[in-house]
Amino acid sequence: MTALQGITVIEIAERVCGEYCGKLLAEFGAEVIKIERPGGAPTRALGPFHRGESALFGYLNTNKQSVELDLASADGQAALAGLLTRAHALIDDHDELWGEARGLTAGQVAAAHPGLTHAIITPFGQGAPAEWQQARPLNVIAAGGWAYHTPSECAPDKPPLKGAGRFLSDYEAGIDAALALLAALHRQRLTGEGQFIDLSEVGVQVNRIDCVLGRMLAGEAEPSAARTAYDMGGPGAAFATLDGHVFLLITTRVHWQGLCALMGEPEWTRQFPADWLEFHCTADRVALFRQHFSQWCAGQKKVAISEAAQKAGVPIVPVNTAADLPHNPQFRHRGFFQTVDHPQFGPVAYPTVPYRMSASPARITSPAPALGQHRQTSHLAANPMPSSVRVERSRDTPRGFVPTSLDTNGGNDSGAVGITTAAQHDGRQSGIIVHAPRPILRDRKGPLAGVRVLELTKVWAGPYAGKLLAHLGAEVIKVESRSNLDEMRAYGGVDIDSAPYFQSINQEIQSVQLNTKTAEGLALFRDMVRASDIVIDNIRPGAMERSQLDWAHLRAIRPDLIQVAIKMWGTDGPLGYQTGYAPCFAALSGLNYLVGHEGEVPRGMNIRYGDSTAGALAALASVAALHHREATGEGQFVDLSTVEALSTLVGDSLFAHALTGQVPQADGNYHAEMCPHGIYPCAGGEWLSIAVASEGEWQALRAALALPDDPAHCSLAGRQADRHALDRALAAACAAQDAVALGERLRQLGVPAFRCASSLDLCGDYWLWSRGHFRMVSDHKSGSRPIIGPSWRFTPGDTEIERGAPLLGEHNDYVYREVLGLSAERLADLVARKVVD
Repeated sequence: MTALQGITVIEIAERVCGEYCGKLLAEFGAEVIKIERPGGAPTRALGPFHRGESALFGYLNTNKQSVELDLASADGQAALAGLLTRAHALIDDHDELWGEARGLTAGQVAAAHPGLTHAIITPFGQGAPAEWQQARPLNVIAAGGWAYHTPSECAPDKPPLKGAGRFLSDYEAGIDAALALLAALHRQRLTGEGQFIDLSEVGVQVNRIDCVLGRMLAGEAEPSAARTAYDMGGPGAAFATLDGHVFLLITTRVHWQGLCALMGEPEWTRQFPADWLEFHCTADRVALFRQHFSQWCAGQKKVAISEAAQKAGVPIVPVNTAADLPHNPQFRHRGFFQTVDHPQFGPVAYPTVPYRMSASPARITSPAPALGQHRQTSHLAANPMPSSVRVERSRDTPRGFVPTSLDTNGGNDSGAVGITTAAQHDGRQSGIIVHAPRPILRDRKGPLAGVRVLELTKVWAGPYAGKLLAHLGAEVIKVESRSNLDEMRAYGGVDIDSAPYFQSINQEIQSVQLNTKTAEGLALFRDMVRASDIVIDNIRPGAMERSQLDWAHLRAIRPDLIQVAIKMWGTDGPLGYQTGYAPCFAALSGLNYLVGHEGEVPRGMNIRYGDSTAGALAALASVAALHHREATGEGQFVDLSTVEALSTLVGDSLFAHALTGQVPQADGNYHAEMCPHGIYPCAGGEWLSIAVASEGEWQALRAALALPDDPAHCSLAGRQADRHALDRALAAACAAQDAVALGERLRQLGVPAFRCASSLDLCGDYWLWSRGHFRMVSDHKSGSRPIIGPSWRFTPGDTEIERGAPLLGEHNDYVYREVLGLSAERLADLVARKVVD
């Protein structure tokens, strides 16, 4: 059974962000009906092409049905309205003017279909000026701050980069939209009520850098116009080998000792103090290290050196290309590539998903559909229910969730949704499973209110997953102890209760102290598991198994538990023992190989990129598993690979390689369907992103900047042939102009142009503050502090985000006395014996 069986989603989205959101839901098993305009979705016209078909469309639209409708016509709108009466959710990614012209604004849809969950993804969110909503992926990643800081240690005269592939910001937005939709559908499943989700693509970009930008917002780090503001410092970088590149990130004395042993203790290493990485990491030492290490790497092979380093506990990994991944033993072990027979392409290996789910696997069951394959428009107008959906649902239960035991070809006349307790559930009836009520700290709004998450996580990816679930209304309890602190409590200060990094990530989280290295502590943790819905961990491979906290043991405690493990390579397999940091994930995934200036060595994304994306995908899989549990009463184990998480962000590039055999390369800011498409220097060290997709936009840009009227530039092909000269001309034309003023002028002319935001620009951005992407929460030390809020807004029932990060053990009384029911005397005894430590 799939996680979202019985859920019907209508997709009217026409951009990559909306189509990717639909793809994620379809691969969880939702029935996704894609509405295509006459002639087909715009993504059908985007390359690369293979045997006359778009590889991009083929990647984005697996498992979907296609219906061709003209939503500008009365008949098309009526047919869509008929589909929506039977659907649970609607995905859109158009601006408000498009929706007004078709009767599809948020207000109009809510009035006509009050039980529907409706998400609209736009560059800046609802209410933004109309010209802002022209923004394309390049503009979004520029406005969201990542481009300005990519790559790390960037040369000040080289333009900022768009990141990997053409659609990185679209994929990130699709993940958040799918997460918000699934959370709203969880609420809809329980209440029958719909919600509107307003998602900002720029808001997603900003949220992904919470642990860095959040410190700047709070005044604990200095925001600046420096393009190195997101960098970590230290010797971490990519180094050339005999057959490619490796990425190294060493940060501790143990790493240094292991690396010296790996290299055979060369003489030059004696120039470095044993603790230089922690206390004496100067720019001169970093340069000297890189000089010597580069010479050593040049005689090594990337896989051999990486495997030897990992066995020595040193974080070195190969920088993989698209050609490396299908042959990688860990990708093969986990089945990340799945062969599917496509009617035009034939059998082809599709990249899939980064989460292995034990009870409801996410899989590709069908290739992207032919245009209109699943219903003709005229037939829909007369009979709006698609032929593949025959279950009649009672209007007394809006968007009733189809019990999985029913025959979906025959239907059920009652449409009733079964309500049982977990004890009564016998595995056959599959209505909503209502668990025994549990005490909660306080009434919270949000679609996941009433869901309890137990978090055994550290640093960024795991806490980020917990934060997103808390921002959706879940009660998230972080288990920690003085003897085994989250490293984020130690970074950037000496007060573990005021550590800047920790404060930036852990809003609305509860903290309970527990020493899980003791037998009594482990027993208490198991008691907490019995009272929880979801357990998330991202600790070292094998640690949960050694403590008997793995799935085999926890499912015996609570069979309907959802356990989510976040590891670099997943929990098992030939490389499952390996560990690393976010830039290691990016290097292994194939993503970093695609980032760099044209014709130069790949530089990779900013060194901070990756952890938060993996955390977002873990949160998404958690909520999908929650749907499966509510429908069946069955828990499951979710095994997430952070490497695969980042591979999904270049999935279209991996798919194109599978079709054509051509290995995608780092391509600067090049875009096959847009030209000019780049980031250009302006006055005062600022940069402006410009993305031209049509002849009208080109002519407006040319006239505004007084560029030569060359007839050869009147077509995309002509501009692409001369793009390097055009880039130089644009750089010269922009150089003396103010980036903000020029961007405003070009947008008024219909040209998507946005300043490339620095950390200083973001911290002072009025729109981010007004939408609640930046907001104030309580703080035990200063009274209040600013934090980075979510990318979404819900109507009605938005989540209250009011409490800052917790003190260590702040919620001990609540967890031990109210949740577990211990006496005050027993808790005092546990504290005295340092079981609660």
